[in-house]
Amino acid sequence: MRAAPYFCVMHLTMPPRKPDLLRASSMLSELPAEVGEGFLAPLIQDIGWPFETVQDSLHGTDWHRILYPFTLQQFAQLRWCRKKFLLDERLLHPVSKDDIKLVVRNLTEDIWALVGRDSEPSRKSFAYHRSRVLRTGDFCAPVVLALTGVGFKVLDGNHRVAALLGSGVAQTVPIDAWVGFTRADA
Repeated sequence: MRAAPYFCVMHLTMPPRKPDLLRASSMLSELPAEVGEGFLAPLIQDIGWPFETVQDSLHGTDWHRILYPFTLQQFAQLRWCRKKFLLDERLLHPVSKDDIKLVVRNLTEDIWALVGRDSEPSRKSFAYHRSRVLRTGDFCAPVVLALTGVGFKVLDGNHRVAALLGSGVAQTVPIDAWVGFTRADA
């Protein structure tokens, strides 16, 4: 069996900061374990979890960019379900549309260098996911989306979504996703 690339198993190889992960888990009790392990744990390992309560502000942290447009309290109150469905770009939140466009632009331009990051991991991730979706019709892990009033915000999986939309199979290959939604959206 071929090993998955580092961008699919990163959370398996880097133990998260235990106190931060435990605090986040207790604050986000509605979050499914799979989402916590695949989405939150790797980020907490990388950037930490500076919050003590769900009332804490995200402003001034990397989490503001990641969880936007939600506050921490709004994110904590999301309900979750796993769904497979056809994803059209028109269903995405404007911020996610921009993120996806940057992933695609990075294939031919050194986009991440503008913010002091290496573009090559992004290119490799996109290439892997594109190849996989074309070969198998699925991804190494479900994406994590949150339903907002203006579309789905991609919380985890920009490269997978970009690969799906950029491969020409989005109308025939359903995306596997954890979807967070408010009670009003249920």
